[in-house]
Amino acid sequence: MQDLTGFIWTRLPDDDEDDADPKSDPPRTAPVPLLTTEERAFKIILGGINGTSVSARSQGVNASVALVQRKLAALAADHVVETDLSQPDGARTLLAGVTGTESPDVNEAAIRGHIARIARRFYGMRLAPGSPEVGVWFGLYRDLYRDTSQGGTRAGQVPGTSGQRAWRGVLTAMLRSPRIIFY
Repeated sequence: MQDLTGFIWTRLPDDDEDDADPKSDPPRTAPVPLLTTEERAFKIILGGINGTSVSARSQGVNASVALVQRKLAALAADHVVETDLSQPDGARTLLAGVTGTESPDVNEAAIRGHIARIARRFYGMRLAPGSPEVGVWFGLYRDLYRDTSQGGTRAGQVPGTSGQRAWRGVLTAMLRSPRIIFY
């Protein structure tokens, strides 16, 4: 996920061991990555091995994996929209060429091209901008762009312009695909 979006899901560090004990681990000072850490994180849920109680990787998707992926997709999509669009075009992780203001009525070809490029990066498959699959994601973009009922700055609302909200939703949907887990 970090390679695809630049997002690392972390929690605050903690110092849960006695520093006076010479056998204790040193105190953590950096944020703890949740996808690669066992303690109070998701490493084992996502197929990691700890060598004690989990001795083999999980090879399938279960409810826990799906729930973690769902949350991760939303957080990563939000991160991409917030950070990529604030960077110069050449410094972006995923949304190169995107302005965040693309209207589906005016910029359909450009939006479809961006979606096809993102699908190539996420899934390793080439899709034509006119393909049915890109058409579905474009339809989602169009519907989200036109939906003003959820936009705003209050709790429970989606921040940003119509284009930013639409990109956030499309990226979330694309990152929630089972293809991401099995790629």
